[in-house]
Amino acid sequence: MKGRRKGIWIAQLLLFCTLLGCTDPSQTEHINKDKQSMNTFTENAPISLSLGESAESWLAKFPKMQVDKQPAGLNFYDVQINHKKEKMLTIRFESGKHSFNINHVLGLQGTENIDRPTEHIYKILIQAGLSVEDEEMHDQARQAFFKLLDDIVKAGWKPYLSEAYPRLTAKEIVRRVIAKESYADMNLRPEYTPTLEEWMQLGDGLYWNFHANHVEMQIRLSRDITRLDPHKPGAYFMSITIRPMTHAMQDGMTPGERLNWRAVWLKSLAEDQATRATAEAKEKAAGHQIDTDYQDPPMPPEH
Repeated sequence: MKGRRKGIWIAQLLLFCTLLGCTDPSQTEHINKDKQSMNTFTENAPISLSLGESAESWLAKFPKMQVDKQPAGLNFYDVQINHKKEKMLTIRFESGKHSFNINHVLGLQGTENIDRPTEHIYKILIQAGLSVEDEEMHDQARQAFFKLLDDIVKAGWKPYLSEAYPRLTAKEIVRRVIAKESYADMNLRPEYTPTLEEWMQLGDGLYWNFHANHVEMQIRLSRDITRLDPHKPGAYFMSITIRPMTHAMQDGMTPGERLNWRAVWLKSLAEDQATRATAEAKEKAAGHQIDTDYQDPPMPPEH
């Protein structure tokens, strides 16, 4: 999971650059230069997206979409929303019974690998706020964020801890984030809603990870750490990355290892689980509860 998150940051950085206008104009172009229609969205009309859609499908939904073609064979499809001039976007991520809505969307990026053309857009990165405003009171942000997590859990998504991290309860992990314990902030769980006092101590760069139907979803919550007075407004920002588990499991592997990635993953999994077992034995000895009902995601099918 550690290397996996590093890979996600590359895509996030590319989207940030596009939103800020620092993408090389020689590599970025409007896919449909002849169309003059604007992106027009309303909060009450969600736009559906799912993994495996074609670039043409995205273009039909987002006429001003841009493409950034990288020499390595990856195409990044970017949708930028100027919320000062346009309505914020609501996205409905479609995944059967695991579908859910994401409101206040500010930007999207879909990733396509030209070496795997049948996969089409295999990864979706969504950038969103927690309200229609640029800032909100901290307690309102806390409630809005955990309302989203509750919707995700009700749609059947399950928490996903690093395979090497002990299966601690959600409340205990929050306590460790506040104590600034390593990796706790990358393994938060949705079952416990922190109090406002705890919320204000959690810091920046917090991760909640989920899985459902062999798909991984990572939610990273960021906030302006210069505005942490609980009685004054703050600013919050979410990055939501959704991709097949088969891609997530190959993070950090060399091209040679990817040829037999399942065997490589299973070997790594055995090592991680041994690390977890050792950590959990220490936690039990210290009197901490282990969630034995927690299960790691199943291995995706061959086809």
